[in-house]
Amino acid sequence: MRLDSGFGMALRWMTFTLLFLPGLVFAQKGKVLSAYSYEQAFYESHDCRELAKAIEAIEMALTHEQSSVWAKTWYYRGNIYFDVYISQDDECHGLSIEALDISYESYLKSMEYDEKERYVKEIEPKISVIANLYLQRGAKYFNVKNYEAALADFEKTIEVSRHFEKTDSIALYNAALSAEKLGNDSKSALYYEGLIDIGYNDPRIYHFLSEANLRMGDTTKSFQAITAGRKVYPNNPDLIIDELNYYLQKNETEKALKNLDDAISEMPSNAQLHYARGTLLDKMGDLERAKTAYEISLKLDPDHFGANYNLGALYFNKGVEQVGFANDFDESHNKEFKAAEQKALEYFKESLPYLEKANELDPHDRATMISLKNLYSRLGDNQGYKRISELLDN
Repeated sequence: MRLDSGFGMALRWMTFTLLFLPGLVFAQKGKVLSAYSYEQAFYESHDCRELAKAIEAIEMALTHEQSSVWAKTWYYRGNIYFDVYISQDDECHGLSIEALDISYESYLKSMEYDEKERYVKEIEPKISVIANLYLQRGAKYFNVKNYEAALADFEKTIEVSRHFEKTDSIALYNAALSAEKLGNDSKSALYYEGLIDIGYNDPRIYHFLSEANLRMGDTTKSFQAITAGRKVYPNNPDLIIDELNYYLQKNETEKALKNLDDAISEMPSNAQLHYARGTLLDKMGDLERAKTAYEISLKLDPDHFGANYNLGALYFNKGVEQVGFANDFDESHNKEFKAAEQKALEYFKESLPYLEKANELDPHDRATMISLKNLYSRLGDNQGYKRISELLDN
């Protein structure tokens, strides 16, 4: 028996290898083509089993080194999982809970390997649709208060949109709201800033950004957001009020008053603004102008509790002041004493309807009841005094 030489054995081995490799490649091409065929069969039959076979075949193709780097493999995979996600059939849709993510990632991979750009024209419109699908799903999650899932999808929309060098303003806005709902103020501020950067036309963004920074304890950035908003929207009443509140907190009364006047010029029939102006003037000791502001507020809204209470308190305090004047006179100034006492009584009587109205509007407000008890005592109204005393004791 003749034995093969070592050279002969090597030659046989090389021949076998050369024959084997093309066969392997052909087999993997077969898996990719099978996946495509199953998908086409699904289009014809709408049978979810065909779609399941397509998934199995394409995933098998990805387990091999050769076909895992083909643009076609990833392109078909993106298409198959896209079909899974958009299917209205629950069985088909349930084939993968991550179908949308897998489809998007597959399309990106396909373009990465697609040096000749054979699939770019087909993929880009689908990626655009995927961005919208993330946005729609995020909105559904938001509406059922699943803010974490909503935020993830809105952020995905932002990411996908950047593929086209665009910024989706709706996704940014919704991402900011979702982050805010989750208590993630740093992230919500980031997205509100993003909206401002792209010139999003909504003055509320500056307010939301200010509030987010305020919750994080950064009063400087909070005020910067307000002033930036005022530059873009100088007559926006909400931003004027935001700036007003800042000045009030800082006890910068003159600046606050200027802001109030600006706000009132924009919203002259806003009872709350006139009430706020009255409160500020009251604090500054300008009682006559404060009284006028309260009266305007009540003319616009007769049921405004604060304006009723504050105007009643203003008259009551004037009455107490006159009582003090009266007590300063000795017996030789009886005429002056009587005049001051009468003036006090007039102020107390003017105070009464406003405090009673405040009590009617909020029967449980103890400050109002205590003021009324004191007032009834000064006016000699024993019945009113008894009624209020009983309410305070209970």
